[in-house]
Amino acid sequence: MKETILIKKTGELLIDAGIVNSNQVLVALWEQKNYPELRIGEILAYHGWITQKTADFFGEKIKGYLSSCLPGKTLEEYLLEAGILHENQIEEIRDEKTTNTSNFATVALEKGYIKPKTIDFFKKYLNALEYPDLKPDSPKVIHNHENSSIEEIELTWLDC
Repeated sequence: MKETILIKKTGELLIDAGIVNSNQVLVALWEQKNYPELRIGEILAYHGWITQKTADFFGEKIKGYLSSCLPGKTLEEYLLEAGILHENQIEEIRDEKTTNTSNFATVALEKGYIKPKTIDFFKKYLNALEYPDLKPDSPKVIHNHENSSIEEIELTWLDC
């Protein structure tokens, strides 16, 4: 049984993930009125608040993941693909993981590379693996492509 739970736009997803703040999104939305051909992620990237890679991930790629019932990727794979962490940061975290019993998310948090809000986002929306209390049988979230703009994502719970 499907149940729609909310509708999110790219800017809201970025705020939920702790990548940008609401003031940055408001500035981008205001500028988008003058430059309607630009997407919000492009404007945020122009200001240097996010990378273009992060803008592309949250504006486009995330929709494919939300519509998938395939098993989720690891947290580090999502963070690398989204441009939130770089390969050298991931290697540093992996190296430190081998010297203690902490998981990837804990080490990344301790190093200040990501925020707890970012980990929570990937757990909630993408069921990222390697999160301490993620259950493998948790429901997936999908994107409903009908009647939605490029900036809008409708999230629906599914039993996969």
